[in-house]
Formats: sequence, C-alpha cells, structure tokens
Amino acid sequence: MTPPSFLPSFSSKSSKPYFSLPQAEDGEPLQPQPEKGQQQQRQRSIWPSKVLTFWIFMSLFFACTTTWLTAELHAVRKQGSFARGFRNELDAAKHLISVKTVPFGGSPRFKEDGTEYVPDNGEEHEAYVGTPRREIDHNWALLHWGRFFLLTGDEARSAWGDEYKEFWSPKHGGYVAALEVMHTLHCLDHIRKAFYPEHYPVDSDIHGTLHRDHCLDHLRQTVLCNADLTPIPSRYYPALGQNYIDSDRPHTCRDFGRIREWVSERFNGSLKVEPAPGTVVDDEWRNGGPSGGAMGMGHGHGGHGGSGGHGGEQGHGGHGLGRDVAASDEGKVVEGGHVPPAPGQGM
Repeated sequence: MTPPSFLPSFSSKSSKPYFSLPQAEDGEPLQPQPEKGQQQQRQRSIWPSKVLTFWIFMSLFFACTTTWLTAELHAVRKQGSFARGFRNELDAAKHLISVKTVPFGGSPRFKEDGTEYVPDNGEEHEAYVGTPRREIDHNWALLHWGRFFLLTGDEARSAWGDEYKEFWSPKHGGYVAALEVMHTLHCLDHIRKAFYPEHYPVDSDIHGTLHRDHCLDHLRQTVLCNADLTPIPSRYYPALGQNYIDSDRPHTCRDFGRIREWVSERFNGSLKVEPAPGTVVDDEWRNGGPSGGAMGMGHGHGGHGGSGGHGGEQGHGGHGLGRDVAASDEGKVVEGGHVPPAPGQGM
C-alpha cells in the first residue's frame, strides 16, 4: 500500500547525502562551532560592556577623589595654614607671611676630653645669651620693641568677634593689641632676666613672681600649640660614652624680619592707626611711646630703672606695654618709628 502523498517518506533511499558529525577522541560528537562572523559579532557585543564598566569605575574614582579634595580644601580654608595664615591670625598681617628654611644653632658639643662647648655661631648666638650686658639687653629689646599698637574697629571685630568692644581703651582711644609672636618674645626675655635677679631686680610685688609664672606657662602653651615635628637627632660622643641631643637642624620658619618691620610701622610709622578724635594724647604717646620705644600702656614688671608708662608700675619692660629698654634717654628714628638707642646711648 502506498502512503498518502502528504506524509513524509521514511524510505532508506534519499536523493540527498547525509554526513556524520565529527567525533571527539572519546567518541562523542563535537558541538558545531560558530562561524567566524558569529565570533566577531560576539566580541563586538562584549567590548562596549567592558568600556562602560571601565568608565563607571573611573567616574566613581574621580567623584570620590573630588569629594575628598573638596573636604580637605574646605578644612584648609576654615582653619588656614602655616604658609598662608591661620583663621585666628590678624588678617592685616597675613600678607607678610613668607616661609623659608632656617638652620638652628647653639646646640652644645663635647670635645675629646669631654669638655662641653658651643660652636661659634657668629654674632647671632652672642647677641642674645650670656652674662647680662647692655648689648644683649638692647638686642632683646629690639625683638619685641613697640609690640603694642592700635587696631581699627573692623580689625578688632574680625579678630575678636562680638566681644571686641570689651577691649576698647578709653585712655588710648582705640583697641590695643599685640601679635602673639611679640608677646611670646617679651615673655622669653622676662624669663631670661629672672636668671639674673641681681642684675634685674624685681621691685613690683604684683608683677614679679606672678608675671614670671605667667610667662613660663604661656611659653609652654605656645610650644605645645606649634608642635614642630622636625626630627632632632642625638650625636654619639665617645668621651661621654653616650649620645647627646644635636638640635642644630634646619627648620621651616616664617620670616620674622618682615613681621618685625610691619609691627614697627603699625606702632608709630606709616601704618599707625590714629586714636579716636578727642583722645588726649600725652607727649610720650605722640612721639611713639616712652623714649626707648615701648608703648607705655600698662604695667611694668620691675627692672633696673625704667618707667612703666601710662599708669604702669615702675619697672623694666611692662607686660602690658611698660618700658622695654632700661633708663633710655633718647631713641633714634629707623623705618618710621622710634627704636631703642644703641648700647652706650643713655643705657
């Protein structure tokens, strides 16, 4: 019987030849491999996804980096920096800041026989240390001379906030201030003198020991605040059989010379802030403070022969603007301001 024509023929005979699938070594037929065009198409479809993944990763990386840098810059702007000035420093003085590397000196050394000595560091070392003499007093006075000056109302408000009105001085017709570096130098000078009471007698019960202790504690706070991280080595000396500190290392410092000049100008030079109208200014103030250069606005702390200044105690160099140079009869004008006389000129 012949099957209907619409059914497929299952006859073993066919007009088209059949081929067996290629066999693997284990006898299993191999899967058909895609043609070359199909491989290229698949590779082209994978490549965009890799590029997209890379750019997503890089975008996240740059976003995180930008966020971190923005936060760091915000912190710097908020607190300030050593090289640009900190938030709580006087804005009018920040332009003076110039950073440089300064090699320190004065560290003791030891000879082969164990004798201690200080290498010759030139005039700077001898200018500030040693047995009291007029030259040393003069050099120290020059460091913090004229440290007090008047601020404008805007400067006072910016520096001290809403409480700035509490610092108005009716006697001097303005806001009396000093830069921290000048006050710290004054304190260091005061402690220096405390080592030689026979040369710098203290004749004020109010500003003797109390003032010295204040200065010592203020220096402690200043050192902790600055917290210089410069590594200081210790040098081995066979004569000692041990190491000894060698502090003659380079440090990153602000240029004090520029600051010193600016303070002179603010004290009684071209940048001086005039007192309020109607303020009665005595001769000392009109001429830049007591002869010898200090502003004479406060209490002295004792000393050899100076006067404390406006309403101040008798003494050598008041903590609040007393006279800085002992028994000076006249000053000389340098860079627009009166400065302490050189040794031998009335000292």
